[in-house]
Amino acid sequence: MAKIKILLLSLFFVSFLRINFAASFTYSGPSSATILFEHTNTSATYYFSYSGLNTLFMPALSIVVDGNTILAPHACQSDNVTPSSYSLTFNSPGTHSVMFRLTNLVDDGSQCGHRETVKEYNFNVSVNFQISVENIFGGGSIYVDNYSVAKTSPYHRN
Repeated sequence: MAKIKILLLSLFFVSFLRINFAASFTYSGPSSATILFEHTNTSATYYFSYSGLNTLFMPALSIVVDGNTILAPHACQSDNVTPSSYSLTFNSPGTHSVMFRLTNLVDDGSQCGHRETVKEYNFNVSVNFQISVENIFGGGSIYVDNYSVAKTSPYHRN
């Protein structure tokens, strides 16, 4: 009986460590971007660093921008999808919501199981247009924003 209690306690302890062991990730990347003059979009690259993935069964990163899924693992995916970097493309100015979510495949008795969230980040990216200010002469000095300082035409401003 004592052996069974020790075995059950050991199994509980191992499962507790697996669930609560700190699998996580961090990211770095811009919180703003500029669509350059005469361009229709811009891209922003984000870099990811993971820790404790060996405690997960099938970790994967999901990316959602403005409610649209950009990157998502299949429930039955057998390989890890944990990129070290990912470039997002923004096609319009304004504030865009971004979500990075690290998930893990959990065995629920079905054929593939389901994914549970391990760590999630939500943030906004501000995207602006770059504008061009120029005179009809195609050169020379123009005054933009601060009238005491002349700029050379054409002048590109974010």
